[in-house]
Amino acid sequence: MLGRSVLVWATALSAAPLWAATAQSVVDYDFGVDSNAGYHDLSTPLGETSRITGAWGDTTSLSTPYGNPWSSADWVSIGKGGHLTLQLQNYALPQAAAPELNVLVFQQLNTDGSFTSFYDRQARVSVSEDGTNWVNLNNNNIISFDVPATGYIFNETTPIPYNVDWGSYGDINTADLGNYTPSDYGLPMPGTIGVDSLTDAYGNSGGGNWLDISSTGLSKVGFIRFDVDANAPAYFALDAVYLNNNAIGAPVPEPAISLVLGAFGLPMLLRRHRR
Repeated sequence: MLGRSVLVWATALSAAPLWAATAQSVVDYDFGVDSNAGYHDLSTPLGETSRITGAWGDTTSLSTPYGNPWSSADWVSIGKGGHLTLQLQNYALPQAAAPELNVLVFQQLNTDGSFTSFYDRQARVSVSEDGTNWVNLNNNNIISFDVPATGYIFNETTPIPYNVDWGSYGDINTADLGNYTPSDYGLPMPGTIGVDSLTDAYGNSGGGNWLDISSTGLSKVGFIRFDVDANAPAYFALDAVYLNNNAIGAPVPEPAISLVLGAFGLPMLLRRHRR
């Protein structure tokens, strides 16, 4: 069991595909109050997200806006008053007319046709070039993370799969998996849920909650921090962070493990499974 407040460096198992830039390590973590005790694995927000909703090896439940990856190997819980800081694999570079950082959380749309989010995920977000000097996003106001990710592109030809027996979205026939094209988590959404159809809102994007760093005054961002208020309505469920494909800069130097060892003793070196 992790201590109440943990300072740890965790490194991803392997580099992400060339088109994907994600987080490489956890800098520090305090799981706060009322977090989900089964979701404290610090390897989970590193590297890429899963494109299925269940346990490893399950290919019958695709990640869609109605059902995101939910297993304890998929996301980490940050409770009320808690925080988590990530070091990115590559620097995020400010873009003139597009958001640069995509935050995936465990989220889904209601199935009643209202296109409203099911979970109330909120956090304050700050970013840094060096992990020491921080700039708050959204004027340090709370940000709602209400846009689910989707693991695959769907349209009229390959619609969102629906399980009649369970009355939920996500399940498919395994033989049909080849009909679905993986979405791009580094591509901002072209539309807006509730204003456009889901097909038009997502396009080829993997969805998620996009953040703009262009007004921070930073020339590049190598770290991102999530702070959950003590009076937040629910814990925060962080799955992964992706960079816009066009905002990927040079690699952020890997953690100085020897320095960490000297200052804090043996750290927990956690690795995220390939997804």
